[in-house]
Amino acid sequence: MITDQLSVLLRQAVDSAVKDGELTVGDEPIVITFDTPKNKDFGDFATNVAMLLQKRAGLAPREIANRIIKRLPVGQSLITRVEIAGPGFMNFYLNPVWLYDTMVSIEREDTAYGNGNSRSGERTLIEFVSANPTGPISVVNGRAAALGDCLANLLSAAGAVVEREFYINDALNSTQINLMGISLQLRYLQTLGHTLDMGDSSTDEEEESTPHACAKCGENHIFPKEGYRGEYLVEIAEQMAKEDNGALAALPATDQAAKFRQLASDRMILQQQSDLAAFGVKFDKWFYESSLYEKGEVSTAIELMKSKGYAYEKDGALWLKTTELSKDDQDRVLVRSNDKETYISADAAYHKNKFDRGFNRLINIWGADHHGYVQRLKAGVSSLGYDQDKCEIILTQMILLMRDGEPVRGSKRAGDIIPLVDLVNEIGRDAARYYCLLNSYETTATFDLELAKRQSSDNPVFYAQYAHARAASLLAQAISRGVEIKAAADIDLTLLTDERELGLLRKLSDFPSEVKLAGDFLAPHRLTGYIREVGQALHQFYEECPTLKEGVDPAVRDARIALFNVTRIVVRNLLALLGVSAPDKM
Repeated sequence: MITDQLSVLLRQAVDSAVKDGELTVGDEPIVITFDTPKNKDFGDFATNVAMLLQKRAGLAPREIANRIIKRLPVGQSLITRVEIAGPGFMNFYLNPVWLYDTMVSIEREDTAYGNGNSRSGERTLIEFVSANPTGPISVVNGRAAALGDCLANLLSAAGAVVEREFYINDALNSTQINLMGISLQLRYLQTLGHTLDMGDSSTDEEEESTPHACAKCGENHIFPKEGYRGEYLVEIAEQMAKEDNGALAALPATDQAAKFRQLASDRMILQQQSDLAAFGVKFDKWFYESSLYEKGEVSTAIELMKSKGYAYEKDGALWLKTTELSKDDQDRVLVRSNDKETYISADAAYHKNKFDRGFNRLINIWGADHHGYVQRLKAGVSSLGYDQDKCEIILTQMILLMRDGEPVRGSKRAGDIIPLVDLVNEIGRDAARYYCLLNSYETTATFDLELAKRQSSDNPVFYAQYAHARAASLLAQAISRGVEIKAAADIDLTLLTDERELGLLRKLSDFPSEVKLAGDFLAPHRLTGYIREVGQALHQFYEECPTLKEGVDPAVRDARIALFNVTRIVVRNLLALLGVSAPDKM
């Protein structure tokens, strides 16, 4: 990256000033960052390093900047001049040759352009979605799915080894899984002609009416008040009854309950995998919570907490010292008085398992409603001897879908949620993913379904994809006219002097740093903002700098074609990080 080159030159200048006795900076590392001024009158890049060194050097920032600038290779191949602005900003004006070199690099690196190695040596596990296997993947889950998948792409692009993981809450003592099994069992019996007493889920138990016996078998098939009433279970039950011809109904009651519990979980996991695949998300591992109990990992974790002095008994239960280990407001129960472990025990064991697999960075993506669990998990991680700062929690906000100014409601079929697959079917995978990544996960995402389907510049995903289609279309037109697409390295790129050409090139040169920053700050939405800026620069270039128009100098034409080609590469790579396709035609 050009900023890496500038950083080296700047550090050399600072070191020279220190050696000459003109600056004192101490032993602390100097953090050098560059910004790209929106107004080109302020240069190509700007840094505030002189202001950061004020306290160390005991000098005014402008004087520090002066002492650094006189040691920079100004007027040579790269830096044409450096100016001091405001309280001490240093504005760098560069020779456009670096932009032409960038074009050659983009074309040479192709799909690898934008990648770096700043996270080489990191082994990162991103756990996301992890919805209970009790229903379809929802639109809210979809936001976490898009975020986790994109973050995995970004961190991989920075050199990390990244794996995606889905945690399945299928523990034997899970109330929700048990309710799911009972609900499916009753729907299965209903499919075979048995009568269910559905009751009223909105009433208290004491107000419920007397149950009615089934006309077929005489039993009272009472649907649980908290059971799963979505019609998706009816569809699953009908499919199962068709497959086994009602054989499950003949099993003993105890065996039948366990079988339906397992089948309910298995079927919903398959459905969730299908829903996520339709969204373009594939996990490296689906981790079953039940395996932690089967392998004794939960009890092992608890014993380790006890041996380290972080667990104690009170009121017949085992407690974890979460107030000592984190910022939790009270200690939490690890094992209840009935000897059943809490979710805290299983979560601690699960994260021990992650670290023991060799991952040195853990990222969990949870819904905002899990805010209260963050400190409990971190306490559990610390109690087992691991660095809780290596475990990062991202809390995502809700998604609000609108249609014609009205909120879209959940469906009866899906149990009053909005299934992700329904969103994909209506607006397409690309639009669904793009809109989930459009804004920071820290804010509620609101978008209009009709706008998401519109083929116009006010639709963000259309605008982003159109940038690729426009560049690809011009290249196709050139080929159809018999114009040879020459390599950037074989063209006189110095003919690109118009500010629209240079402006687009500057934007393309920002791509590696944008990828790095989006990964560093776990902020994929930076890319959706960046791609719009690239699109704007491309469209201005297209309109103001004719390429295939009759009368254009062939040498200029070839240089501009090369610029279209490198723009196509950058936009394609950017869309790939977002998990969005790059169409050649729209």
